[in-house]
Amino acid sequence: MVLVKMRGGKWTASAMAALVLFSSYGTAFGAEAPAAGQAKSDIKGHWAESQIADWMSRGLVTGYTDGSFKPNGQITRAEFFALINRSFGFTEKENVKFGDLPAGSWAYDEVSKAVKAGYVSGYGNGSVGAADPISRQEAAVIVARLLDLKGDAAGADFSDADKFASWADQAIRAVSASDIMRGSSGRFSPGLLITRGEAVVTLDRAGLAYAASQANRKYDAAGTYGPASGKETVAGSVSVNVPGVTLKNMVIEGDLILGEGIGSGDAFLDGIEVKGRVLVHGGGENSIHFNDSVLVDVIIDKASGFGTVRIVSEGTTTVAMVIVNSPAFIQEAGSTAAGFGNVNVNASLPAGSKVTLQGSFETLNVSAKQIQVDLPEGTVKNLNAAATASDLSLNLNAGTTVNSLVLNAIVKVLGRGTIVAAVMNTGGSTFQTPPQTSSGSGASTPAVPAPVTPNPAPSVPSNPAPTNPNNPTNPTTPSVPAVDTGALSAAIAAGGELLQAHPSGEMNGSVAVEAYDAYKNAIQAAHGVLGNTASTQAQINAAVEALSSATNVFRASFIVVDTSALSAAIAEAGMLLDAHPIGEANGNVSQDTHDALASAIKAADSVLLDASKLTQGRVQAALDELSKAVAVFQGEGSIIVVDTKALNEAVTSARQLLAEHPVGEANGNVTDEVYADFESAVQLAAVVLGSPASTQPNVYEALDRLAVAQSAFQGQYVIVNLEELKQRFNASAKLLGQHAVGEANGEVPASAAEAMRAVLEQANRALTSPASTQAQVDAFVAALAKADQDFKASIIVKVNIQADSSRSSGLPMIRVTELPAGANRILVYDGQKQIGSANSNGPTASVSVDYLTPGMHTLTVQVTNGSMPSAIASNVLNYEALPAAIRPASQFSAGSMHGVTLSVTGSVYTWGYNNAGQIGDGTKTIHPAIYDVPGLPTGIIAVQAGFDHTMILTQDGKVWKWGRGAGMLPAQVSGLDHIVAIGSEGGTLEVALKSDGTVLYMESYGTRKNMELTDVKAIVGTYASAYALKTDGTVWAWGGYNENGQLGNDTTTGSQVPVRVLGLPANVAEIRGGNQHGVALTEDGDVYAWGFNQMGQIGNGTLTNSLHAIKVEGLPKITLIGTGNYSTFAKGVDGKVYAWGAGYNGQLGLGHTNHANPVPQAINYNLSKVVAISGGGSNTTFALMADGRVMSWGSGSYGMLGDGAQSGGYRLTPGTSIPNINLFGNVIED
Repeated sequence: MVLVKMRGGKWTASAMAALVLFSSYGTAFGAEAPAAGQAKSDIKGHWAESQIADWMSRGLVTGYTDGSFKPNGQITRAEFFALINRSFGFTEKENVKFGDLPAGSWAYDEVSKAVKAGYVSGYGNGSVGAADPISRQEAAVIVARLLDLKGDAAGADFSDADKFASWADQAIRAVSASDIMRGSSGRFSPGLLITRGEAVVTLDRAGLAYAASQANRKYDAAGTYGPASGKETVAGSVSVNVPGVTLKNMVIEGDLILGEGIGSGDAFLDGIEVKGRVLVHGGGENSIHFNDSVLVDVIIDKASGFGTVRIVSEGTTTVAMVIVNSPAFIQEAGSTAAGFGNVNVNASLPAGSKVTLQGSFETLNVSAKQIQVDLPEGTVKNLNAAATASDLSLNLNAGTTVNSLVLNAIVKVLGRGTIVAAVMNTGGSTFQTPPQTSSGSGASTPAVPAPVTPNPAPSVPSNPAPTNPNNPTNPTTPSVPAVDTGALSAAIAAGGELLQAHPSGEMNGSVAVEAYDAYKNAIQAAHGVLGNTASTQAQINAAVEALSSATNVFRASFIVVDTSALSAAIAEAGMLLDAHPIGEANGNVSQDTHDALASAIKAADSVLLDASKLTQGRVQAALDELSKAVAVFQGEGSIIVVDTKALNEAVTSARQLLAEHPVGEANGNVTDEVYADFESAVQLAAVVLGSPASTQPNVYEALDRLAVAQSAFQGQYVIVNLEELKQRFNASAKLLGQHAVGEANGEVPASAAEAMRAVLEQANRALTSPASTQAQVDAFVAALAKADQDFKASIIVKVNIQADSSRSSGLPMIRVTELPAGANRILVYDGQKQIGSANSNGPTASVSVDYLTPGMHTLTVQVTNGSMPSAIASNVLNYEALPAAIRPASQFSAGSMHGVTLSVTGSVYTWGYNNAGQIGDGTKTIHPAIYDVPGLPTGIIAVQAGFDHTMILTQDGKVWKWGRGAGMLPAQVSGLDHIVAIGSEGGTLEVALKSDGTVLYMESYGTRKNMELTDVKAIVGTYASAYALKTDGTVWAWGGYNENGQLGNDTTTGSQVPVRVLGLPANVAEIRGGNQHGVALTEDGDVYAWGFNQMGQIGNGTLTNSLHAIKVEGLPKITLIGTGNYSTFAKGVDGKVYAWGAGYNGQLGLGHTNHANPVPQAINYNLSKVVAISGGGSNTTFALMADGRVMSWGSGSYGMLGDGAQSGGYRLTPGTSIPNINLFGNVIED
């Protein structure tokens, strides 16, 4: 366990900002001359490339002037201190005095910061060794002090731990355990000098270790965190590494890290105060939202190549500073407070990036080059472009305003935004919309001095001869101040020595020819100034300064052969060679492989030893050859690797099997012998696994032996088969749950339930006990089977059946009672033949059955129920089906202009109009005489003549039809069964009564539908309405036409659903219907009528319609009734037939053609033998006599009188029967 803490306390927000934002010191590590750009040429492919590139991109390190970084080069202690101070943000200094550290040197500041930070104190002799190269163990001690790391024994797991200095031992353990510093080939190499690349990686890991320790709270799952109200304080830092996280109402004392794991997802901060920094490493273009939050520094630093981050300020959010290191969209949306204050676009932002700002900003500082900044809307008070911000493109949309613009670089300003004032400290910037005011130096360029031509040689001239003042030819000149040439002379002398010490060439310390010549020329130029007697002191001083500059340039051009990489490679190769000795064991190498690397190391070492020939090219060539040799040495097949993974997994699995299957007789146990055999095989395999001398064949052989032993072991488990007991247990438990205790149908006595429950409990113990044997399990299977049998025998069953033949003896309804609770499936049998079925959820049910032929039938019912173990049989019902009775009223019927009769012999006769084929002869020819319809089924029990169609009903419940709505020949109507009565007299509608008392209805040859009526015993279908008589004596009517009140419900509105006829007593025995009027006969012999009454057909003495039923007065007790088109008939107990209504065609039989007859009158003819009378939908009346004759009177149009005459005419009184017809016997020959 490694505890990480900053020495002297935790990092502050400003320190961490410095770590991320520190710009280049202007040096490689702080000691050498700076490089203008970032060095990348020699880090490509280096093991530390990613960390070095990252630090360079953030300005923490730079390279050399030649574009290199020299990752394998050495680093001094002062340079290492500078890296720490720079990356950790240490700026405070302490006055220090070390004997080897001049106060004016560049290293002095870095050491003073290090001492103040507490990670350096100096040596005991008063020195600090700032210029000394730093070793790996020294670096470990400094990092351990820096982070206050505590040592861990795990850190000492190195083969060279005995080489650790005592003062460094604990520090090496600590940095190793924290994974900040690692070794190579099992060695730490404490005395090796740390390289520049290692230094960067070490400090990068140190920073990550600290950041990880500070992220005291991590959110790795999407969701909302934080209290709904109030504030929660987090003492440390918080990290979010997944999208979809919302933080609410928190005070974060440390940093808030929005990690790369957010990807392009979202994060929401609602009511958050962050006292440290907000580090934005993840998020997309629609993601990071700050609402009602208080933030200090927001640092946008998303990994390169992963898109733009959008951050939004909402509500009362305030942000002191936004630091941009990666592309960003910074937006204020509905802000009611300061929002974003200041924005710094750092130089580390990659070229080609874009930053968008939308809102009101105090200051925008741009240091990055070759980027684009967009201001789509809003204002910026102060916008500053640093000198490093070259090729900046600034886009200002119309409506945006920049109050103050300061340009220290060339900038292209596009758009129509407003710039109030611009200060241009360098020329060349362009504006699409010029500033309102501008100032500054603009495009001024400093003058370049003319070059000085040097004298041809660096020799020093002799002094001129002194003048003789007495010589007249040499007049005395004015006195000139003395010129001091001492400094120039000394510089020329030193330059000559330096030039001689560093000749041109490629060797260490040499210089290039160009540098040599340039410096030589500089010396000659200085020599020329020195030898010129006219040179002034200013010229002498200028020459000194020029030569000094040339000297600096010359010194900087010294060729330094960097041998650090080769030295490090030789050391690492030696350690690699030591780690893999010659042999055949795991990790060994062959003699040839060993000798090849040893030779390569020796060759590389010889290059370093021959200093006279040491060039960078030879060093690089030696390094390349050694690298190749190492790659071959480490390549596939060189180092012997015995693959023991499969054997290790197999041994682990085998040991687990031994633990799971001990010796015993329980389920899954094994015998002692089987266990011992397998255990021995596992131990043998473990020996092979642990032996360092094991070869790959040894491992494979052990693996095969173990697999065989394991297969044998697994095949000998004791297996108790529980499946049959489980199935039996579940079935018995289900059976018990289906039958409650009680005395009702399907219930069981309490004793039966208790007995079943006891057996189930015992069986369950056998199922769950690991000690159960097969014999015990089998015994409980048998016990449950016996318990099931006994339980089923105790189930209470009561099912009874009865037959209701009130509607039809051949199509009775089977009434089933005392059904068990639940969903029942009911099957009715006649002997072994199924004749009906139904479903019922109640205690009773009625089932329609197929037609039963006359005679005795043995009827039973079987009931199945999901909760019953088997079908329940009812009692046996011996039922006698009687021959179908043909009612006289069903033996004849009149349509609008045709008639039909049914003889007891089964013959059907038709006559009259035939416009739609209603006669049934296949033509449309009028038949004034009766026609015996051929092709009909047997067992006909009823006929009906509709408006222009004909229907018949058979005793087995089938319906046949011909005429309109069908063909011109008789055919069975599909979809109709179990029919016991039909009605369609004189009308276009059809009504059918089923054996179960329900009614089917079809109007005007349309779609047939169920009228939702029950318990109906009689029906009537007429021209425009239908009637139904229920078993309770009530009458119901329906039809779309009701203008004359024929529905009897006190309205003139039609109804497609049955309505009750009002005004009737509840003992109606028979019903009839005319054209828009209805008639009912009660059990008491009273007649009631309602509806249309313009011809007096209601019989109340008026011609006024009645919207409900009224009693017809003045009649004796009536025994039967009948109706015609607009007429009504009734036969009294006195044997007389009474008629009233329309008589214009003589249809009343009263001997006249009076139009309206509103009072019942007796027909003056002996009709005492009449058994049925009707006019149907026509103006002709028919009466069936007891002897089978059918009398007719009234209209004779289209041969309606059936006498063969087609010419028409009237018959005003009864007395004439239709010739050649007798419905109760043979045809009568007149």
